[in-house]
Amino acid sequence: MKGITDGHLWLSRALANRGQFPAIDVIQSISRVRGDVTDAEQSRAARRVLALLALYNEIEDLVNIGAYVAGANVDLDVAVNTRPKILEYLKQEPNAASNLLYAKQQLMELVAWIDQIEKSIRSQKGKKPAA
Repeated sequence: MKGITDGHLWLSRALANRGQFPAIDVIQSISRVRGDVTDAEQSRAARRVLALLALYNEIEDLVNIGAYVAGANVDLDVAVNTRPKILEYLKQEPNAASNLLYAKQQLMELVAWIDQIEKSIRSQKGKKPAA
């Protein structure tokens, strides 16, 4: 497959154990041709989602032990708040059919939702607490 797609899909036992199928670790997976087989809009959306997942991975231990404090960094807040929906997007039921057009539509809807969450978080951060 590498010769055809020039990429590497990283399968993760940890993701499979959590019930995520396909158990593809999108952070570890790579492709040098992604930009050649997707349009610019889809590539930007995929990079946005991947960046949020990577950012969350950097602070996951803090979140898990309760040391993460919301409000200190908007980007981190967006990563934490959007992770459940991103993970839901990455899951697929074994018998569920999908195609590129439908997956792209779902990705675009996910990124639009992420943008709304970020806008909301940024507007909350801009508000000063009442005295």
